[in-house]
Amino acid sequence: MAYNNNDIIVIPDIHGRQFWRRAVELYPDADTIFLGDYHDPYPAEGITNEESLANLRELFDYVKSHDNVHLLMGNHDLNYFADFGKKVRYDEKNTRTIRSLLTEILPRMTIATTRIVSGKTIFFSHSPVLVDWVKDAGVSDDVPTLVKTLNDSIKNLDTDPSEAVKLLRYVPSYRGGEAPFGSPTWADVRELDNDGKQIIDTIDYSIFAHTRVNPPRITSKWADLDSQRAFRLTQELKMIEI
Repeated sequence: MAYNNNDIIVIPDIHGRQFWRRAVELYPDADTIFLGDYHDPYPAEGITNEESLANLRELFDYVKSHDNVHLLMGNHDLNYFADFGKKVRYDEKNTRTIRSLLTEILPRMTIATTRIVSGKTIFFSHSPVLVDWVKDAGVSDDVPTLVKTLNDSIKNLDTDPSEAVKLLRYVPSYRGGEAPFGSPTWADVRELDNDGKQIIDTIDYSIFAHTRVNPPRITSKWADLDSQRAFRLTQELKMIEI
């Protein structure tokens, strides 16, 4: 399918991997959304923390010179600012350096963002926004209000993470936590069924990562793209692997 200038490039969890480079080289001017989790590599993949850190520096340098790139935060990124419920593969040795890099790029990062594609509201976050979380956290399910609430919570993350912790510290049992459901940085794809009833109905379509699946899981209501590859979202709401 031919590339349309209005297509959106979506890049799921990096975790030190380099597949993002090909996507931005092919589509350097496209609206590009990273879905979070940039460090903390999987040891089984043979990526060291030092290699992942070098990749992180390169990514953030690229973002600084490209206004068309949008960075979301995932649970792994948040954990370098505070205890958000559970730390997995946390890089103790390089904590100070990673937090410094994240703090520097923080003005370019959000928890959620939306786009209108073919008249539908497409909601991008690291994990899905669940009905039960919205009710328990006491936040509005009006999409613009919800996005603002989530993104405002990290504006002062480096100095006062308390509001972000309050909203996002919901780790479900699927992830070794005690919460009955996950937050938009912790919810697991296993909390969903194909019809997406667990996702707030003000969202027309939800795109997230966080839970590794291969091949990607793409339904009529949501897409989990954490499959170690990038995607192109077309104006016809088709997900094309890059």
